[in-house]
Amino acid sequence: SGLSKSAGALVKLALVIVAALIGIAAFGQEKSIGARLIYGSEMEKLGIGVVGQMDIQNDIRGALSLGFYPDDNASAFEINANAQYLLGNDSVTFYPFAGLNITSIKHASTKPGINVGAGIEFPLTDVLNFAAEVKYIISKYDQFVLGAGINFKF
Repeated sequence: SGLSKSAGALVKLALVIVAALIGIAAFGQEKSIGARLIYGSEMEKLGIGVVGQMDIQNDIRGALSLGFYPDDNASAFEINANAQYLLGNDSVTFYPFAGLNITSIKHASTKPGINVGAGIEFPLTDVLNFAAEVKYIISKYDQFVLGAGINFKF
């Protein structure tokens, strides 16, 4: 069926993203991987997410993330690739961001979108940061997403 083809394509894309995140470790820039709790305004569900980030330049960072909103009737899965512009210092970092989104909803369809948002991050220890973000996804599945979690720097 169309859903199984979409799910298969999403699994393949997720594997490519995971491979890319593993490949990030081969470079010398600062990197982090983290876990998030997320809430989608239209999903009206709490979800979980993972994120991988890597500095591209001193003030620009790339971020790849996956989000999952479990539901018996209409689970949703999202993939995001964002560029973040870092502002701040060692005690707090603020970052506006923009990027691409793909959202797939069970029993519906998979649609591309654009992310715009902002986040804040501050250190808890030398290797752990707390991060919080708000973004708006512009697509057929428009929604605000709030997220908060922990990043491990390596």
